[in-house]
Amino acid sequence: MKNKILICILISTLILISSCSHEAKEKIKEVNVYKPEGSGSMLPLIQPNSKIYAIGNSSNINTGDIIIFRSCENDLIVHRIYSMLKIQEKIYYITKGDFNKVIDNCLISNEMIEGKVIRIE
Repeated sequence: MKNKILICILISTLILISSCSHEAKEKIKEVNVYKPEGSGSMLPLIQPNSKIYAIGNSSNINTGDIIIFRSCENDLIVHRIYSMLKIQEKIYYITKGDFNKVIDNCLISNEMIEGKVIRIE
């Protein structure tokens, strides 16, 4: 009887591990790698020619997160969320480079966001 219980526990554990690794693989597929030209606006965290990994999803973005987005001039930018505004039920983000003294001059909408940074190399 004990052997049957142990076998059931072992099989359940293997199934759980297998499903977890499948979910992890799916999340890896969602990760995009960027290598933007460095302006130094995110020094010292992001050095010029850093490799930046981001998840292409704007649903879970908060103040303090680093995002990759298209600026109003359509340039690819990597900056931190400085604050958020709600205008007529729509969320907009105010961004700023860590090394910059002032905030960016463009409100960022969800449609402009390429992804949320999850790793920097």
